Amino acid sequence: NTEWFSIRVIDKVAVMGKAESVTVVEILDGEDTELKELKLQELETYESARQHYLQKSFNEARDGFARVKESLPDDKVVSTYLERCSHYKELDLPEDWDGVEVLTSK
Repeated sequence: NTEWFSIRVIDKVAVMGKAESVTVVEILDGEDTELKELKLQELETYESARQHYLQKSFNEARDGFARVKESLPDDKVVSTYLERCSHYKELDLPEDWDGVEVLTSK
């Protein structure tokens, strides 16, 4: 129940060969107090950037993730999204692209 925990949605992933995806979340309550507060302060910008990403608006998504990166320079999730934005904006993604990452290994 998300009312009990402070969370940040990380990604939607599917295992290769499976049709269903799962949502991966980060439970922020496990972070030290300072880092948790920073992530909560940046949560709105992060979520907005994720929505741009899912809408294939990769330049806007990159701008949002870059703003989050200024406050959270060591955030690996944000770094991954920045890399994906650069990669995907160069591709001609299909109309039905839904942002789900297919995992090819464990």
